[in-house]
Amino acid sequence: MARLLLVLAPRIASLWAAHRLEELQNVLQRGAWLMAGVVVPVGLALWMAAEPVLGLFGDEFRAGTDVLWILIVGQVANGLTGPASIGLSMTGHQRVLVVILVLTLAVESVLVWLLAARFGAVGAATASALAHAGWNLAAAVVFRLRTGLWTTVRLGKVSGAPAAGEATWTR
Repeated sequence: MARLLLVLAPRIASLWAAHRLEELQNVLQRGAWLMAGVVVPVGLALWMAAEPVLGLFGDEFRAGTDVLWILIVGQVANGLTGPASIGLSMTGHQRVLVVILVLTLAVESVLVWLLAARFGAVGAATASALAHAGWNLAAAVVFRLRTGLWTTVRLGKVSGAPAAGEATWTR
């Protein structure tokens, strides 16, 4: 996913700067579907083969199947939010992204402290999956509110450009 985001980043920035919102919405949707098209099948395959894959590292690693499943769910959720974080960064909304990241770090730290103490590795994985999914969901929501555009996987036709005055242009 990181490589896809590296390719999308300059395209998002240039389309935003040129105020070509309909084309930008199409790029965001294609990016979201590409991310989902990678993360969902890979996640499903890894889910189904989790125990044998972990067994490649030694029989004692098979006990981590539940942890891997939790982390897979978190990554699939991340993939379904599309290029939200890079979208915020490339459209001049990097400060709000920093706030989201700092708040997420704080929430994740508290969750890990609480859940790992009680549930061990499963608790730590749950905290991590929830925090990362929350970060990406928050970024997607803020991106929508700031730009009027969607970064998430959406079914059906998504209207290309936001209504007049809906997007916040910050430079």
